[in-house]
Amino acid sequence: MLTISTGVFTAIDLTDATIRSTLKSGGTPAGFAKEFFVRVNYVGLGRFSVAVGVDAMMGMDLDSNRYARIKSISERLHLLNTKIYYLQADTWLSAETAEKTINEAYALMSKTTQLWYTSMIENRKSLIRIGEYKEGIRLKNEGLNEEIIGLLNGGKLK
Repeated sequence: MLTISTGVFTAIDLTDATIRSTLKSGGTPAGFAKEFFVRVNYVGLGRFSVAVGVDAMMGMDLDSNRYARIKSISERLHLLNTKIYYLQADTWLSAETAEKTINEAYALMSKTTQLWYTSMIENRKSLIRIGEYKEGIRLKNEGLNEEIIGLLNGGKLK
């Protein structure tokens, strides 16, 4: 605003100096120059020059500050992107560990199932063999069958 106001004032002042110098000099170039340089407001010209310089400096400072903000934001975005990449890397490492753990658990489940199946077959064979030895047990150990049945029904040993 200061540049505009001093610029308008200086333009009007220079126009006034030109008109008055032209009228007073009588049309001779030497007389015009002499009158013109006497009528010019040098303080106003100096003030206008200072205002232009100050505005130019403010514009350069504004551009400098804008560039600094852009640089700062760019660096922050770069750091945030780096943080995201590290978090993604940690996620992939965790996923790999989880995959290994799941595969180990699956292998253990498969092994446990195999052991259970084998145990069930062995138990079934044992139960069938017990049934085959039933008569021999009855003859050699009288009352054992009844005692076992009593235990299975919640009884106690004698």
